Amino acid sequence: MDVIERVREVNRAVDLSETRIAAAKARFLSGVAESSAPPKRIARRSTFVIAGAVVGAAAVTASVLAVHLSAAPPPRVEAVPVLPTVVPSASPSPLPTTVDPTPVTAASVFAEAARASGSNAAPAPQHGQYLRIEREVNNLVLYGPTSPTTPFDASRADATAAWTARSHWTLYVPADRSAEWVQEFSNQFEVAGFYGTSAEVHAQEWLGVGPREPFFTRTPGGLGEPAEGELSRASEAYYSEFPRDPAALLEWIRVRNGATDGSEWSVGTVTEVVLEELQYNTAPADLRAALYRVLAMLPNSTITSVEGSIATVSFSPNPGRWVSNQVSVDQSTGLVVGSAIRQDPGEGIVPGDMFDSWTTTTVSVVDAAP
Repeated sequence: MDVIERVREVNRAVDLSETRIAAAKARFLSGVAESSAPPKRIARRSTFVIAGAVVGAAAVTASVLAVHLSAAPPPRVEAVPVLPTVVPSASPSPLPTTVDPTPVTAASVFAEAARASGSNAAPAPQHGQYLRIEREVNNLVLYGPTSPTTPFDASRADATAAWTARSHWTLYVPADRSAEWVQEFSNQFEVAGFYGTSAEVHAQEWLGVGPREPFFTRTPGGLGEPAEGELSRASEAYYSEFPRDPAALLEWIRVRNGATDGSEWSVGTVTEVVLEELQYNTAPADLRAALYRVLAMLPNSTITSVEGSIATVSFSPNPGRWVSNQVSVDQSTGLVVGSAIRQDPGEGIVPGDMFDSWTTTTVSVVDAAP
């Protein structure tokens, strides 16, 4: 049973439509790892910044000209008109020279992240240790009494109440990747940010649906049990199939996902596959570098914000997939530290700039797994 099926079982009290399940699966990407093998054709889902400043200073110097007046010869004294003494003014100070910093672009962010990945700047566990990847996952929950399956699966246009729900999902990756991987699902939710009518009341109703006990999954060598004939997600065998040359990797993803015509749909498909792999933060350093270089080759990304080494990049709207999609990258390590996506294009009681799902990721090394 893969992770998504497990989540369905945990929330079996909620009869979700297949369309909403697909969207929820995408939004919960950063919070729930699935067990699928190589990237698949998809029509769902799924964001820091380099700042550079050059400060120039110019010293202003002023020259002072002293004029020495010598005494007149003594032989004769006669009236001589007094001429004013003219002291030359100081030369104008040169204007400060400013050098514009190299503009930060999405491509430069991805190139720097690729460089950091290739130099193994990210935390790495030693023998007996684990890489701990913790995700704080925030989801927008929409309530609508007329929703055909469950009132907690409304659209933005139909929702009469809404709130955000925060939970945690933590993955423990052993230094020996063939050993046991542990996933810890808190299954506990903190609700906040209420909108609409009786939102707090409905949020408490939502908290009472389905089991809310924490649970763990333990699988050898990867994320979840693979389907018959497939490779375990994030296993060494799984990653060995990915080409490391960026151009070859791009073509490989296109062919495997039927995205070879260069259309907007195809670009979105490749973007989605690459982001999904990067957001796990489990890919080997050389593959992570190649994935960033593939993103740099795509035409659909722009810089959103920059703060220190963290760059946030936005991807162009892709009808049927997302209204807005962002990823945040720590360029000093090459790791994804955040992501956000909005898939529902409707308008209603929720602010238009609010995402459907957003995630903050923290990566560290620990000595043991639960």
